[in-house]
Parts: sequence; structure tokens; C-alpha cells
Amino acid sequence: MSDRRIKTRARRRIQVRYGEEKPVRIAFTEDVHREGIFLKTAQPLRPGTSLCLELTLPGQGIVSVQGQVQWARKVPANLIRVAKKGGMGIRILTITEGADIFERYCGGLDR
Repeated sequence: MSDRRIKTRARRRIQVRYGEEKPVRIAFTEDVHREGIFLKTAQPLRPGTSLCLELTLPGQGIVSVQGQVQWARKVPANLIRVAKKGGMGIRILTITEGADIFERYCGGLDR
């Protein structure tokens, strides 16, 4: 079975702290879905990398998740704002904190 996503994601800009051991870097999402996010960054990590992420949902709080990089596209830092899909696609594996907040947020994306 293919690892390619089949669900449409909603275009949303959310601040995300992320890292392999603990969330130490900051980036922003370009799109979001219950099962994954696209994180816009000039320094994507390799596919297969496990991540700890903290999503700051506007007016709702912080959601902590475990994820895995599915694909990455590196673009020069000076082109990150204009390049299409410079960053990494991340599959959400587990929600470790704030599952109810995340579900409510994602429920609002479907409307």
C-alpha cells in the first residue's frame, strides 16, 4: 500500500515547535489534517525521522504529537517564501497531549 496521502488538507498557518528528541526548532504549517501536516522550513529533516511536535492552536492551546517525516524538499532559505512545498510532510502517529483540542480544531476544518 502506498504511503501517499489521500485526504485533502486545509490550508492553515499554525506555529509548531519540533525536534527529534524535544521540540527546539520553530516553523509554521502550510496545511493541516487529522493525519498529518506540511511544515514549511528551509531545513527539512530526512524521511523516516521521528519527531516530537507542539502545535500552538490559535485560542485553543498547545497540542503535543509524535510524528514521522514522510517526505522532504529542501529549498534555499532565501527562496522559502516563494518556493512551492519547501519543507516536509509529516504523518501524525500519536497525540500525546491535547487530543480533544486537536479533534475539535480538525472538526472545524471540515466545514
